[in-house]
Amino acid sequence: MKKLNIDEIKAISFEVLCLVKKVCEENNISYSLTGGTLIGAVRHKGFIPWDDDIDIMIPRPDYDRFIEIVRNGDYGFDLFCAEIQGKEYGYPFAKACARGTVVKEKNVQINGREIGVYVDIFPVDGMGDRFAFAKIRCILFQFIHGLKITSNWTEYHKSKLRKWYYEPFRYICYIISKMLGKDFINKTLDKFVRSKTFEKSEFAGRMVGDFGSKEIMPKKIFLEMIKAEFEGETFDIVADYDTFLTNLYGNYMQLPPVKKQVSHHEFEAYQVD
Repeated sequence: MKKLNIDEIKAISFEVLCLVKKVCEENNISYSLTGGTLIGAVRHKGFIPWDDDIDIMIPRPDYDRFIEIVRNGDYGFDLFCAEIQGKEYGYPFAKACARGTVVKEKNVQINGREIGVYVDIFPVDGMGDRFAFAKIRCILFQFIHGLKITSNWTEYHKSKLRKWYYEPFRYICYIISKMLGKDFINKTLDKFVRSKTFEKSEFAGRMVGDFGSKEIMPKKIFLEMIKAEFEGETFDIVADYDTFLTNLYGNYMQLPPVKKQVSHHEFEAYQVD
């Protein structure tokens, strides 16, 4: 196997993004670049220079439809998600993966087929009609989400991103997740996120995101899209990207200190064919 450098990983993940975009456009599926990829589009018109992955988000109804479409056809990439792989898939969101590649992620073990260089696809879920209620849902979700993530660890390890006071919570989740098992956690998580529908909620957000209650926003933010340039191609982004990004990151146009201009992922990627 040939080890891929960061530029090769970026090029391959961008190819996957273009394939995902094609599926969405051909099937009238709403999507938006999100996270660091959205910052990259707005601030750099492409990848953040030190970033090494791509994130998009899709409202839950379209997210479910996207999974059904891809699982029943061949669109040039492999899709990994709990809806297809079941309990052996360790994330609460989907990954569109490049064929002929393998990602080895530190402290993560996924049984079955190996995941390739990927685009992360986050569902945007309904979070109810009141902000206070949505905040409670978010807290409950963070606990179940923690169980989901830690159930996939091969061993407990400290986070490179979280503050020290998160570690007891992460350790407790790790222990409980091993007791409950992946299947129970998967079913509980899926039931919880669907208990409030996107269509009937006033607030929505990426509950699987990393920012807790900051992810809670008026649903209208996720409904209107505009075009933006990313690596020479145009992609959909939420029209009110400023509110979205400010809510999560604060002054997203300001570059972080040099010491923080590093990737937050711990993986190696390889070409296998």
